[in-house]
Amino acid sequence: MSFALFLDLLASWWGLASVIFFSIGVLRLTDESVKMIASSFYDSGEQVAVELAQQKVDFQFGAALLFVSFLAQLTTKLFPILQSTILIGQFWLAVGLSFLLAAASMGACALHAARLRKKAEAKARAFNK
Repeated sequence: MSFALFLDLLASWWGLASVIFFSIGVLRLTDESVKMIASSFYDSGEQVAVELAQQKVDFQFGAALLFVSFLAQLTTKLFPILQSTILIGQFWLAVGLSFLLAAASMGACALHAARLRKKAEAKARAFNK
């Protein structure tokens, strides 16, 4: 293993650990915690509850995408045979295809996240009733 590959692998592991630490606080935020935080602001913090609930959904999707990206990076490093396997012969075609695949998956996540944000908003608004 080259020094560069070793550092790249180390950076991938650190990145994977960072997504866990970065996301753990928001991912632990429960509906009960949102309710308690919202009700502690001037008797009713409905907008605070809505924002926290929506932020939690955003963090869940962001953490999942970041986790998948680090897993993909780690996979290429842990299985060196993949580095010599030609998937697509033309470089720019491969770049375009990878971009389209990433954009499609991000679009699907964005649509699903929008639905979950609306549900989270309704649930948070119900905390103050």
